Amino acid sequence: MFKSKEFLININSYIIYLLPLSLVIGPLFSDLSVIVIGIIFLFISIKEKDWKYYKSPVVNIFWIWCAYLILISLFSEKPLLSLESSLFHWRFGFFALGVWYVIDNNPNFIKIFTIFITSTLFLVLFDGFFQYFTGYNLLGYSMQDLNTKHIGRISGFFGEELILGSYLSRMMPIFLAFISL
Repeated sequence: MFKSKEFLININSYIIYLLPLSLVIGPLFSDLSVIVIGIIFLFISIKEKDWKYYKSPVVNIFWIWCAYLILISLFSEKPLLSLESSLFHWRFGFFALGVWYVIDNNPNFIKIFTIFITSTLFLVLFDGFFQYFTGYNLLGYSMQDLNTKHIGRISGFFGEELILGSYLSRMMPIFLAFISL
């Protein structure tokens, strides 16, 4: 065992804790988080020669699916355009394995992640209600300034992107799963 394994597990843990917030901030931070978590997991698993995570049937099906997507992209009418969207799907597999690894190796992960996701959802919901009742979100942006085409739609921290409901509908099942553990 190398000395920095615990440090890398802690780094991955903190990145995962902040993932719900990074989804609010923007796609750059969330995509970067997914990539970093996957790379750290890949490094640890190779260094430790811990192959058990790769032997899961679900993981093998995922790798086959990624290979299939790349293969059909190569035979499409516009292979470069098609590969642009399918080539890097494997990063989500390494991300999922990284989260699994952190859950297995950080005994406090579920408790702390539940606190972070609860706090983030509370903040996003509060900002949405604040914007609904005052016409401005917590950052001071007016509903009319942000969405001139869609007067009266609440965007919260998402600004001109009207994805508040989409964010909440995707995070709520994860939240409910974690508070039930």
